[in-house]
Amino acid sequence: MDARGLCTEALANGLNNYIQLIQRAAEYTLNRTKALRNAGFFILPGKLFDSQGIQILV
Repeated sequence: MDARGLCTEALANGLNNYIQLIQRAAEYTLNRTKALRNAGFFILPGKLFDSQGIQILV
């Protein structure tokens, strides 16, 4: 494989790793959100409330 092929392969591998990292972060966020909701918390964009409607500063 020539230098161009090696660079292309390295770039593709780097992009794949980056995409996998983003996917894992999204799964973590989704799982954390589900866990909070299951625990009785109410979530609005940028805000978190307990089961009694009291906002929790995050």
